Amino acid sequence: MLYFRGLLPMRRTLLRDCSTKKKYILTILMVLIVILMVLALRPLGLKMVASYREEQALMDLMSLCGAELESINVTGWARVTGPKEIAPETLVNHTAGLLKLAEGGRTMEKWENPYARGVKLQGIMPGGNAVAVLSQTMELLQGQRVTHLMISLGTDAGKAGFYKERIRQTLTTQSTDEHVALTYTGKINYALNQEELSARAEEVMAGAGATIQEKTVKDNLVSLTGHSPSLPVGLNYDGRDVNLNVALRSNSQEQATYVYVASPVIYTEY
Repeated sequence: MLYFRGLLPMRRTLLRDCSTKKKYILTILMVLIVILMVLALRPLGLKMVASYREEQALMDLMSLCGAELESINVTGWARVTGPKEIAPETLVNHTAGLLKLAEGGRTMEKWENPYARGVKLQGIMPGGNAVAVLSQTMELLQGQRVTHLMISLGTDAGKAGFYKERIRQTLTTQSTDEHVALTYTGKINYALNQEELSARAEEVMAGAGATIQEKTVKDNLVSLTGHSPSLPVGLNYDGRDVNLNVALRSNSQEQATYVYVASPVIYTEY
């Protein structure tokens, strides 16, 4: 309320010294400011602000790394819970319906081995985004089974937060154990050596104010996971809070280095 009270005397002062046309424009602007303030204080408004901050933070980290953005991926994962087991085919078709995938153009692949069976359905969401829905049931010890559901799609800058929430809402219909990640992929047009990969990855983590929880180094790959106060709550991994994953992989044949910046972790292949 203090914000709105402060706007009133400002409005009176501005209107007193302006022409009729300028008064009309200023009144419209003041109304828009009030509407934006109200939205920002509502749950939906808070989600929109948090989503924008997350996307901007990941974009800033990609720039800090010196990479040019190539793609943005949104991937959600859930362990399906419920009183009855759901066949993978039924699960992916039901999920495709919730996402409103176009009936025409859907493709489905199935696989099975002694330990697991699964289904991958691909289709197009409203707006033209290609999406993949995967379900897999694994055989555990003593005849127990566990089913996982994954949704993955590519999108453009500025839309990732919307699709992140859309995927989260879809997964929560099947599980209370779900996670959704944003992964930004970029490219540096020369190959870094291993020492340079580590230094660049650590620089990005420092730029995010992140504490490094885990470091993986394998040949031409360096991957760091940690927690940054500038990103949303992530997941608990081996008793540690994680909401940022930075990985760099060099390719000497292509003379390029690929950069992956994700919140909370990278769910795509890299």
